[in-house]
Order: sequence, then C-alpha cells, then structure tokens
Amino acid sequence: MSEMLLQQIAQDVRLMRQELSELKDEVNDLRDVELEVRPEYLEKIKKIASGKFKKFSSVDDLRRQLETD
Repeated sequence: MSEMLLQQIAQDVRLMRQELSELKDEVNDLRDVELEVRPEYLEKIKKIASGKFKKFSSVDDLRRQLETD
C-alpha cells in the first residue's frame, strides 16, 4: 500500500510541476502585453500624478461636475 501511495504522490508532484510551468508561461505572456489607456483617462491620470485637485463646496457641486464630464 505504501508503494501505491508513493507513486500517487510522485504523480501528483509531476502534475503540479507541469501546471506550475504552464502558469509561469502564462504570466510571462501577460507581462509582454502592452496595456492601452484611453486618451480621456490619460489626462485624469496626469492630474492625479501632479497632485492638483479641484475643491468642491458641496456634494451637489461635485455631482454637477461629474455629470458634465
């Protein structure tokens, strides 16, 4: 019985190694993908990075601004 158990464990380890290898390949493929950001978001990202923010005196003012964008 212990021989069967060892064989099963060895088979499971081989399977896990194969799956790990496939997963690593997929991660590497995803790293090579260049993500694109829509142009309208580039402006917002630049504003956030610069630290320049708008101040609103009320939630209604904020809501109006969001609805006009």
